Amino acid sequence: MLTEYDPLAGRVAYLVTDSDVLVTEIRVAIVPTGKRTSRATVTYRRSALTERANEQVLAARLRRGLAAASARLPRSPLRRLG
Repeated sequence: MLTEYDPLAGRVAYLVTDSDVLVTEIRVAIVPTGKRTSRATVTYRRSALTERANEQVLAARLRRGLAAASARLPRSPLRRLG
Protein backbone atom coordinates (compact mmCIF):
# COMPACT_ATOMS: atom_id res chain seq x y z
CA MET A 1 0.00 0.00 0.00
CA LEU A 2 1.42 3.37 -1.01
CA THR A 3 1.56 5.70 2.01
CA GLU A 4 3.53 8.64 0.62
CA TYR A 5 4.27 9.82 -2.90
CA ASP A 6 5.96 13.20 -3.33
CA PRO A 7 8.07 13.25 -6.50
CA LEU A 8 8.95 16.94 -6.07
CA ALA A 9 10.43 16.21 -2.65
CA GLY A 10 11.96 12.94 -3.88
CA ARG A 11 10.07 10.74 -1.41
CA VAL A 12 8.01 7.59 -1.65
CA ALA A 13 6.89 5.18 1.07
CA TYR A 14 4.78 2.09 1.18
CA LEU A 15 3.74 -0.79 3.40
CA VAL A 16 4.13 -4.46 2.57
CA THR A 17 2.43 -7.23 4.55
CA ASP A 18 3.75 -10.76 4.81
CA SER A 19 0.92 -13.24 5.43
CA ASP A 20 -0.58 -11.14 8.20
CA VAL A 21 2.42 -11.81 10.46
CA LEU A 22 4.76 -8.99 9.49
CA VAL A 23 4.39 -5.44 8.18
CA THR A 24 7.33 -3.72 6.53
CA GLU A 25 7.45 0.00 5.84
CA ILE A 26 9.83 0.94 3.03
CA ARG A 27 10.78 4.60 2.64
CA VAL A 28 12.87 5.94 -0.23
CA ALA A 29 14.30 9.45 -0.23
CA ILE A 30 16.28 10.77 -3.20
CA VAL A 31 18.39 13.92 -3.18
CA PRO A 32 20.39 15.37 -6.05
CA THR A 33 24.17 15.25 -5.65
CA GLY A 34 25.14 16.77 -8.98
CA LYS A 35 23.87 17.70 -12.38
CA ARG A 36 23.15 14.10 -13.42
CA THR A 37 23.57 12.19 -10.17
CA SER A 38 21.57 11.58 -7.02
CA ARG A 39 21.74 9.68 -3.75
CA ALA A 40 18.96 7.40 -2.54
CA THR A 41 18.38 6.44 1.07
CA VAL A 42 16.21 3.39 1.62
CA THR A 43 14.87 2.68 5.10
CA TYR A 44 13.11 -0.50 6.18
CA ARG A 45 11.04 -0.69 9.36
CA ARG A 46 9.57 -4.05 10.26
CA SER A 47 6.77 -4.65 12.75
CA ALA A 48 5.84 -8.11 13.95
CA LEU A 49 2.16 -8.91 14.23
CA THR A 50 2.70 -12.28 15.95
CA GLU A 51 5.16 -13.73 18.46
CA ARG A 52 6.65 -15.93 15.73
CA ALA A 53 7.32 -12.89 13.58
CA ASN A 54 9.26 -11.26 16.42
CA GLU A 55 12.07 -13.73 15.64
CA GLN A 56 12.12 -12.59 12.00
CA VAL A 57 12.30 -8.93 13.03
CA LEU A 58 15.10 -9.58 15.54
CA ALA A 59 17.05 -11.68 13.00
CA ALA A 60 16.80 -8.87 10.43
CA ARG A 61 18.08 -6.34 13.00
CA LEU A 62 20.99 -8.64 13.86
CA ARG A 63 21.93 -9.04 10.18
CA ARG A 64 21.82 -5.26 9.68
CA GLY A 65 23.94 -4.71 12.77
CA LEU A 66 26.55 -7.24 11.65
CA ALA A 67 26.66 -5.76 8.15
CA ALA A 68 27.09 -2.23 9.54
CA ALA A 69 29.87 -3.37 11.89
CA SER A 70 31.63 -5.19 9.06
CA ALA A 71 31.45 -2.11 6.84
CA ARG A 72 33.28 -0.08 9.53
CA LEU A 73 36.20 -2.53 9.79
CA PRO A 74 39.44 -1.34 8.22
CA ARG A 75 40.26 -3.05 4.95
CA SER A 76 43.69 -4.56 4.43
CA PRO A 77 45.15 -5.82 1.17
CA LEU A 78 45.20 -9.59 0.74
CA ARG A 79 48.64 -11.17 1.02
CA ARG A 80 49.67 -14.45 -0.50
CA LEU A 81 50.78 -17.08 1.97
CA GLY A 82 53.95 -19.07 1.38
